[in-house]
Amino acid sequence: MYCTLISLIIAAFLIYAPVRVEGFPDGRLLGIAITVFSFLFLFVHYFLRALSWRPLQITENQVAPRLFEMYDKDFSIRSINFFLRIFPLISLLIASDLLVTGLVPRNYLIAVWIVLLGLALDGLHLFIERFQKYLNPFEAVNLFSKAAKQSIADEKESDLLDWIDGLGEIAVKAINNGNTSLSTHAVVETQGIAKNFFEASKSISHTDQDADTRKLGITDKVSYVLMFILQRLEQVNNRAVDYHYESVCNTINAVLGKITIYAAQYDITLCTFPIYFVGKLTNKAMDEHLDDVPMKTSFVLTEVAKGIINETDITYAELEEPFISIINELDKIAKVTFKNDKSLNIEILKQPFTVLKHIFQNEKFVNHRDSPAINERLDQVFSEWDALDLVLKTMPPIPKIIPDNTQEPEEPQP
Repeated sequence: MYCTLISLIIAAFLIYAPVRVEGFPDGRLLGIAITVFSFLFLFVHYFLRALSWRPLQITENQVAPRLFEMYDKDFSIRSINFFLRIFPLISLLIASDLLVTGLVPRNYLIAVWIVLLGLALDGLHLFIERFQKYLNPFEAVNLFSKAAKQSIADEKESDLLDWIDGLGEIAVKAINNGNTSLSTHAVVETQGIAKNFFEASKSISHTDQDADTRKLGITDKVSYVLMFILQRLEQVNNRAVDYHYESVCNTINAVLGKITIYAAQYDITLCTFPIYFVGKLTNKAMDEHLDDVPMKTSFVLTEVAKGIINETDITYAELEEPFISIINELDKIAKVTFKNDKSLNIEILKQPFTVLKHIFQNEKFVNHRDSPAINERLDQVFSEWDALDLVLKTMPPIPKIIPDNTQEPEEPQP
């Protein structure tokens, strides 16, 4: 806003300083100069707008979908363009007074035009800065996230789904281009959208079905949006597994863990879905021998259990289904890990269950009515792994068969 500040100083000097009117240039000359400058400014403005279409098109095709739609709806750009369009018209009005009527003192007209010129120059600068954000993939992700959160505030679920879908596509394209940091950024922003959505859904004014959801045929918009987010994260994970990007897979599982806690804070019956997806995506990674993913996922699931107990009101909640789901997913991960590497120490595979056992000693959990059934399932898993450990310890080592190379080679038949 430096141009505006400088123009205000100059305008104040023209109005309040003792400058005689005769000291100004001829009114006709000023009017012609303002007219020429206003048309030149209008040309520069539309020329820059024309130049922006091609880079936007390239960015939309290669990185971020729906970029044109967001660009057209951008309130800041629309406001700047509106002012830059009317600035030449106001300049022509001032020039006409200088050239023809002369109704307003010349120093006041020049002062007003200089202030408008400063605003226009700053507006042009802001337009270029705002446009550059659309060419920066990371800024584009931030714009998508902001638009999604605004859709949540306006209760426009159809727009929200479009922005979430756009973030998923950005993440997939980023993986295709080898840009894992951009993909991770898009996934993390999806987590923020999910948190915002669940917090907004808990408000008193929230309804399970409004005009927008009825148009889409959605009966429970919270469950629908949750499943939509999970499916988009699954698509990103599948592509990351194809490219063996373990860091992206680990980020997705961590985000799913956070979403599980957000869902539990809204309705604990919903957290079973993200827990299932955590296990499903981890199994997909283990099938491709991404060995770092199951270890990180085990940590995520134990933290989910801790988060549900510490960060939600579980007094009257149904805990059996979500917590047994966590135990079952951990058990599946441990079994597949052992199947892939039978030399692993059983105590290492039992470590996540030991952590759960410690978490379940929380007073809130101990006094809950579902804790006996959950502890029974956990003890059953412990007994299965203890039995396997006992069998492995009593099993004699398998002798190594050394091939006998002392036999004389057979003579070739004539």
